[in-house]
Amino acid sequence: MSDHQLKARWVQPLTGIISTASFLLIALITWFILSSPQGIFTNYEHPMLEFLAWMILFGAWQHIVFGNWPFEKFKPITRGIVMIAVNIIGTYAIIYGVFQGFLGKLVLPLWSVEALVAQGVTIEHAREYAGGAITMFVLMGFVTYTFWSILFKKWPWGES
Repeated sequence: MSDHQLKARWVQPLTGIISTASFLLIALITWFILSSPQGIFTNYEHPMLEFLAWMILFGAWQHIVFGNWPFEKFKPITRGIVMIAVNIIGTYAIIYGVFQGFLGKLVLPLWSVEALVAQGVTIEHAREYAGGAITMFVLMGFVTYTFWSILFKKWPWGES
């Protein structure tokens, strides 16, 4: 047994109250900046929602499906920073390259604001429709990563 034991800084329920208040404050500040009608994205709500939804899914794929590959040998701080950067770049590429770019313009215009506007939909409705469609696709992604992890045991990235 080690001499270094983890000890709670405060007793319960103080720890729970401080944690809840801290997370509530962070959530409210983040909401105000990113999603509030008075925030900086006043007229552009859906891109932020779709971006956050895809970041969560991309992070789940990175960790659960890929088992942090190829970053698993990095030190924790380095791995976290690199994986967050890859997550942001990958999310941007998925939304603007795959959905609004390739798929939205060539396959299904529901995913592209430009394609919907070209069909006569107002810009506000086009943003709402495309953002909602892309965000709903995330729900399918949450099913796919569990199937891949369970049925294929993370092959070819994870250990068999």
